[in-house]
Amino acid sequence: MIDLDTAIEVFVRSFALGRSMYRPCTAKRIGEFWLVHDVEAAAGESRSDEWTLFENSDLVELQSVIDEHSQSRAHRLCVAGTNVVQMQSLKAKLCDSGYRYLRREPLMAIATCDREVRCPQHEVIRVQTAAQADELNSAAHARQILPHHLDPNSPTVRAYYAMKAGAVAGFVRCIALGADACYVAGVETFPQFRRMGIATDLMNTMISDDCKLGIPYSVLLASRLGEQLYTSLGYRVLGSVHVYSQRRTTMQV
Repeated sequence: MIDLDTAIEVFVRSFALGRSMYRPCTAKRIGEFWLVHDVEAAAGESRSDEWTLFENSDLVELQSVIDEHSQSRAHRLCVAGTNVVQMQSLKAKLCDSGYRYLRREPLMAIATCDREVRCPQHEVIRVQTAAQADELNSAAHARQILPHHLDPNSPTVRAYYAMKAGAVAGFVRCIALGADACYVAGVETFPQFRRMGIATDLMNTMISDDCKLGIPYSVLLASRLGEQLYTSLGYRVLGSVHVYSQRRTTMQV
């Protein structure tokens, strides 16, 4: 199975590309930390920086790196780990230092070829044309895939949508920036089509294509509701990610 460090890199780099749907964004590693930030933005328009660290990270070093490299006034933290005691200890320190704990998200992965092929019960379409991209983006009310992502020789971003009663019922998007793993960047079923197996069909189709494309692992961060679905598909928990936002501009450590 893919290890935690590799899965986190897949998540961070894919998150940066997903953010780039609207404005160029990049990810870079600084020591043991990951930084995701806008490449360039007009004054006052930059989005918050996103820092990713690990359960055994040094908070003094973190603050020093943030002070030196942050390009935005605001930032969020994502703390990845597997040790519950260490994660709780770090949580207490961060909250005492001026951060607000937002949520926990399980980091999950599956070996894409180590499973039964499951045929979808609904029509699932892989986006391969500009017209299909427009249909999905319109239904989702957000950019899920751009024209340059449709190149079949460089499938960095793949998107799929399911049809039900002549309408788009749901969609999933995945991002593959290397040969090791693909990141599930979002799956959604629209309210009127929920509890019909739409998300299951979308995920099964995407995972099967991962295997066909030679991508050995699929990685994702699960919501509380999504974890049950992903577990039923065969995903395993690698660790968890705790998300924090700032209360104050300076961390006291």
